[in-house]
Amino acid sequence: MRALTADLWEQLRPLVRARLEQLDEWVATGQQLDGRAEAVRTAHNLSGSLGSYGRHEGSLAARALEHALLADESPGLVVDLVAALHRAVDA
Repeated sequence: MRALTADLWEQLRPLVRARLEQLDEWVATGQQLDGRAEAVRTAHNLSGSLGSYGRHEGSLAARALEHALLADESPGLVVDLVAALHRAVDA
């Protein structure tokens, strides 16, 4: 089962990286309000996808990002959480 999950993860990884790039672009452009809803959806989707493929640390990081965005936390915290999400995905 682990081998199957690992194979599926390798197939999913490019999509995860593309979603991380979307978050990076949003952060780099100043976390504009008009992109926040999409960032929340992206974090939510990443949380579910990563959890489904056994990437629990990444799922938790994405969930923390989603909650921070919903709570309108400081931009600095959002940057830190996106970085944590990258680290979890790359682990």
